[in-house]
Amino acid sequence: MKRISIIILLLVSAVSCSKIFVYDDIDTVVYFLNSGTVSLKPTTTSYDVVVYRGGLSGTPTASISVDKSVMDSYNADKATSFNLMPESCYSLSASAVTVDAASGAAHCMVSLTLDGLSSGFWMLPLKLSSSEATVNENKNVLMLILEVK
Repeated sequence: MKRISIIILLLVSAVSCSKIFVYDDIDTVVYFLNSGTVSLKPTTTSYDVVVYRGGLSGTPTASISVDKSVMDSYNADKATSFNLMPESCYSLSASAVTVDAASGAAHCMVSLTLDGLSSGFWMLPLKLSSSEATVNENKNVLMLILEVK
């Protein structure tokens, strides 16, 4: 019986000395769900841009902007020659979105029109930024690509 008491005492001591982790210091991270390149069909009239939140909690606001430098870098790296989609051919439902606490997501609709686009390869390069959360630098760019024939 004395031996069992000593073993139980040692186990309780070992457990009570273990570290307790506090997860309050985990950063809230935002990112595009479908980052990278997305090829659109010529019949596409809208695209749902989804911004996700990682981390434990929060409702951060993130900005979505058209960034020509993203396209320029892509063209240089891939030896391509995409054209920047004219402003008259697209509209964003919002330039900033707030991530929903329950779903961890926010949506921005991109409306597209082919009116006025000549034949060729077109790109709408979107970049994500936020002053309220860390932006995942590997998933902060979304390039919507469209070929007009």
